Amino acid sequence: MTNEWKTPPELSWLFEVDHVISPSSFGPDRCTLFPADATDEELLSTWVSADEGAYIPLDEML
Repeated sequence: MTNEWKTPPELSWLFEVDHVISPSSFGPDRCTLFPADATDEELLSTWVSADEGAYIPLDEML
């Protein structure tokens, strides 16, 4: 998985999404998505995480 993914133009009216990949030596890596312009306070509750293998790339769905 790369860290180069950007929100596709056709979805840009929603909001820009950023992400962090958290490597794990005990299980699958974890990807956490959050609004790119979120404040520190918003980041406390505005995010979603999934383990690698529990999701597919967006371009495979379009």
